Amino acid sequence: MKTQTPNLHIVQPGPRSRYRKLLFIGPILDSFLAWLRVQGYFESTLGNYLKASVRLARWLQKRGHHTLGADDLRAAYDFFRHRHSDTAATCRALGRFLSAHKLLRAERPKRLLRSERQIQIFESHLREVRGLADMTVAAHLGRIRIFLRFLKFDERPTAIRTLNLDRIDTFLRRAARTNNRFSLQHIVASLRAFLRHQFSRGCLHEPLYQQIDMPRTYRLERLPKRCHGTRWSRCCARSIKRLSADYAILPCCTRRHVTASAAQNSSA
Repeated sequence: MKTQTPNLHIVQPGPRSRYRKLLFIGPILDSFLAWLRVQGYFESTLGNYLKASVRLARWLQKRGHHTLGADDLRAAYDFFRHRHSDTAATCRALGRFLSAHKLLRAERPKRLLRSERQIQIFESHLREVRGLADMTVAAHLGRIRIFLRFLKFDERPTAIRTLNLDRIDTFLRRAARTNNRFSLQHIVASLRAFLRHQFSRGCLHEPLYQQIDMPRTYRLERLPKRCHGTRWSRCCARSIKRLSADYAILPCCTRRHVTASAAQNSSA
C-alpha cells in the first residue's frame, strides 16, 4: 500500500507578483527567501514574512532613503514591535540578511559623549589591569554611568577635576533613597574603584576614594521595615492607652503614699 505524501506549499512569487515590485525587497526577494530556507525557517513563516513585507516596504519608503541602513531597520522594528509582530519579525530577519551580505548603507560613526569615553577607559582598566569578570565589569559601569549622569559630565567637562567630598556625599545620600545599606556597599565600591583610577591618571588632585565611608552591615542583621499606616495607628493607640492608665494612677499614689513598685504591680 502506497502512502501519499502531502503537497507542501512552496512560497515562490511569480514573475508578475506584486512582491517583486516592492521597494528595497523586490530586487532581493529570491535571495532573501533562499537565505531564510537555509536558516531553517518554515514555509508558513516565509509566507507570513512575505505578506508583512508589503507593510514594511511602504513604511520604509516614507523615510525617503534610496538605500537601507541599520538605523532605518532599527526605527522600523521599534515602530512595529507593539503594533504588528509579523512586520517586526520580518524587519529583524531582513536586517540579518542584509548585514550578512553586506548590503546595508554605511553609516557615519557617531561621536561618543564624554561620559561614554570615560566609561570605555574605565572598562579597559577593569578588564585588562584588574581582570574582573564580565558581569562584575557591567555592574561597575552601570553604577559609574549613573554617577557621571549625576555630575552632568557631558555638559561640564571639569566635573571630575573639581570634584569634592561634599559632592560625593550628595550623590550617596540621593542613592540611599532607593538603595539599602547592602546595595550602597556595591555603589561605594564602584565609586572607590573609579575615583582611584581617576587619581592614578592625574584627573584628581587628592585621593578622594580614601575618604568615602563604607556603609556597615552585620551578619544576620534585620533592617527596620516600613510600617503601614493602619498598623502604626493601632500601635500608637495602644501606647496612648497604656500611658493614660499609668498617668491616671499617679494622683492616687501620691494621696495614699503608694511606692513605685507597688504601683507598677497594681498596673500590671
